[in-house]
Amino acid sequence: MSVKGFIIWMACLCIFLIFTLMNVGEVFKVFCDNPEPYAYFLGGCLIMFVVDKYTSTNNQWLKTYHHENTHLLFNLITFRQILMLRVDADGGLVSSMGRSKWMLEAVSLSPYCFPLAAYIVMVFGYFFANDMSSVYALILGIAYFFHLLCIKSDFGEWPLMGRGQPDINQYPLSFSYLYIFSFWLFNTMIVLLSVRSDIVDAYLQMYDSFIGTIVSLF
Repeated sequence: MSVKGFIIWMACLCIFLIFTLMNVGEVFKVFCDNPEPYAYFLGGCLIMFVVDKYTSTNNQWLKTYHHENTHLLFNLITFRQILMLRVDADGGLVSSMGRSKWMLEAVSLSPYCFPLAAYIVMVFGYFFANDMSSVYALILGIAYFFHLLCIKSDFGEWPLMGRGQPDINQYPLSFSYLYIFSFWLFNTMIVLLSVRSDIVDAYLQMYDSFIGTIVSLF
């Protein structure tokens, strides 16, 4: 990453994080208006916590699979050719190629801030959530907490904090941590807003909140 690229990225991420933090209250407002679905969501988180507690030694391959498939998705989104996807007992690897290096940062850091399993649930929930909202919220809680467990597994114990991950330490750590936290917070807010509605409404709500914040500044 060039010095110019670093400065531009850091400036954009700081602005994005500030706007995201300014809209955290929107999630609390939604929760206060109708807290019942969030009880099922938290129940799903608890179920995943208990399951992982007793199967953590056997489900590492699933966490690695989730990690590598998130890389795979963002490679596809950025139009890179996939050469290989490997997941085994020793870890995982996604190999890709492309002339453009556009958004390689997103490809590298996506597993730490993009809850793939939760997004899959939200996409299906868009079609079925109205018919089984409590089940949807429960499954979404399971999927989201699984993402948190994947992050914990990837980052390792304190004070390592991901420094052993090539994805993270290939960039300045200040950039990697800021990128991960900014987009993790944004995606977490989308997940929480989706608990009582759907993914489209969640994004529209965040869009309206961001626009409202920008307008209020002027």
